[in-house]
Amino acid sequence: MKRKTEKKYSGVIVPMVTPFTKDWKIDSQAVERLVHNFVANHISPLVLGTTGECASIHDEDKMDLLRFLARSFRDKTKIYVVISDNCFRKSVELAKQYFDFGIELNVALLPNYYPLNRTQIRKYFEDLAERIPGKLFIYNIPATTGISIPLDIIQALSLHEKIVGLKDSEQDLQRLDQSIEMWKDRSDFSHFVGWGAQCLNGLRKGSDGIVPSTGNFCPSIYWKLYQAALNEERDQGQEALDITMEVAAIYQNGRILSESLTALKLMLQVAGLCGKTVLPPFTDLPEEEEKEVIRKTKETIEKYKLSWI
Repeated sequence: MKRKTEKKYSGVIVPMVTPFTKDWKIDSQAVERLVHNFVANHISPLVLGTTGECASIHDEDKMDLLRFLARSFRDKTKIYVVISDNCFRKSVELAKQYFDFGIELNVALLPNYYPLNRTQIRKYFEDLAERIPGKLFIYNIPATTGISIPLDIIQALSLHEKIVGLKDSEQDLQRLDQSIEMWKDRSDFSHFVGWGAQCLNGLRKGSDGIVPSTGNFCPSIYWKLYQAALNEERDQGQEALDITMEVAAIYQNGRILSESLTALKLMLQVAGLCGKTVLPPFTDLPEEEEKEVIRKTKETIEKYKLSWI
């Protein structure tokens, strides 16, 4: 993928897990370790997203997390933060508070309680963009919202001066191809692939960036994958993708989303990056499953000589 159009927003963004202490408070030391590894590998964090257990975190803890990130990393990397809440007013208030911390890049998915029609979907994002102080990324994730945002609506929204990008996690190859064609040459609107298995494919076709949850564990491999795609190094790109798919299989295969995120944190504990604590309604894996995840994680670390700062 030789980039034809330079974009302000591109590259690798990792939807960061939210590390907690055993008493369910934000573990700032673990946050620092994770983000240091992102920064060292030219990666930006996406905070309080699906991987970050956003729906389970108390507002005070969200403020503590964003205040710490802004103070420690605002000048070192772009920080993307999900502001979505089923209460529209609360989403706007969160965006304003984060902006006061110096964080300007907001990401929003649709409210996930009521079914919405086309008019409601479009107006929701337009109203949000008008009321928040920073820039807005649309986040399409039918797995949690139950709604696929139509591409023609996103196209209309992309003309709004404050709506600057899309993170699309819908697993639909036709949609992926169509959306990349729509925006790959738009300098003012960025497309990010949120489907891990299609990261390399999307980049090769002209997507601007990727948002892989597995990047919490192996950020350096994703940076190699991105660079290989950018430089049209097919063998290197495929090699990096194969490693990421092997890592992803450890925590994803055979598990629903809530179970896989628990397993991902267990992998990060083995790597010494954060603890395995998750918030309710998530629970620990059964003991035998934990042992298997730990075993496979250790084998993978040794096999690929993975290391962290």
